[in-house]
Amino acid sequence: QVCNIQQAVKQYFIRYNKYPSNSEGLQSLITSRIWGKKKLPKDPWGKPFVYRFPGQDDPTQPDVFSLGADSKAGGTDDTTKDIRCEQD
Repeated sequence: QVCNIQQAVKQYFIRYNKYPSNSEGLQSLITSRIWGKKKLPKDPWGKPFVYRFPGQDDPTQPDVFSLGADSKAGGTDDTTKDIRCEQD
């Protein structure tokens, strides 16, 4: 799911020549009709995905991720680490 959302954010950039602001967030994918559904999916733990722009590692790209099972940023093992799209 996170990869699909990240791809939709890239489509938003192609259409508007900018990424959504933090205040617009992922909801902008709904209002712009890029997502094509009435709501975004939740992560496997029922929480909304996190959107942040500028991104932490690359300020020219947004971050889209799940906080993971513990709902806290960071973490290192399978139950605490953030879930990000691994493809590009």
